Amino acid sequence: MRDFLSHLFIRKTDSGWVQFLRYFLSGGSAFVVYFVLLFVFTEYGHIYHLTSLVIAYGISIFVNFFISKYFVFSSHQQKSSQQFVKFFSVALIGFCLQYCLVLLFTQVIILQYLIANVIASALVYIVSFTLNRLFTFRK
Repeated sequence: MRDFLSHLFIRKTDSGWVQFLRYFLSGGSAFVVYFVLLFVFTEYGHIYHLTSLVIAYGISIFVNFFISKYFVFSSHQQKSSQQFVKFFSVALIGFCLQYCLVLLFTQVIILQYLIANVIASALVYIVSFTLNRLFTFRK
């Protein structure tokens, strides 16, 4: 059991499934940061929810990068600055997708903005994991 947990959470790995699980945990951490900031900026800062989305998403990018680099993909082959540029490019794609989906869900389908963000984030998660694995942190 100890060896299994070590493989899942500690050792470097190229296993797509282990990386997917780790990315779920790191993405989950970044999502919590994003979601809390989105809520606080919108509800207590009285900022329009799509503007809050932009600010919160930007902050969560940094959280997700560092967790992904050291915990998920254990990638030290490239310089952090090169990886961050690639990661930021993927995050920009994710941001555009997130923004468009939330806009669609809140303006067309008329979902509450928090529910719209949860659904959009789940879809963006899959796209981001795939792009980061193949582009940002590939070996």
